[in-house]
Amino acid sequence: MLYNFIFVANMFIQRIHKKTTKKTYTTVYLTENYRENGKVKHRFLANLSALPEKYIEGLQQMLKGKKITSISDLNISQGKLFGAISVVNKLAAKLGIKHALGNSKQAKLAMIQIAARIISPGSRSYTANEWSKHQALDKIFILRSIQRQKKVLH
Repeated sequence: MLYNFIFVANMFIQRIHKKTTKKTYTTVYLTENYRENGKVKHRFLANLSALPEKYIEGLQQMLKGKKITSISDLNISQGKLFGAISVVNKLAAKLGIKHALGNSKQAKLAMIQIAARIISPGSRSYTANEWSKHQALDKIFILRSIQRQKKVLH
């Protein structure tokens, strides 16, 4: 026999306040409404009391169907740069520079130095310590660890 059930649950944040002679304690629960035999019942799903208030408020907003983030809440930072280094890499391949250098680790490091001179002229120390931090060198040149290769760039 096959049974089909339609189950609709409404969840909400419930705060329960308990007063003693000296203090008031608040417990915060994630609660679910459901019907059983035609009666509305509540079920506690999780105790959220240990969470910071901003997380509880965010969850409450989400359960109400509202947006929980704004642009000002986002942490924005510069990612690794990919475009310029990729263009130099492809140009070197078309001109035969990559073929002339080969595919060894030393050849890849030489290609990094060539790309660094074209994109951001500076000293070898700057290339190894500053410029390489902001480039996607490991993705383009398939290096296992840029940190280990920095010593060779000096």
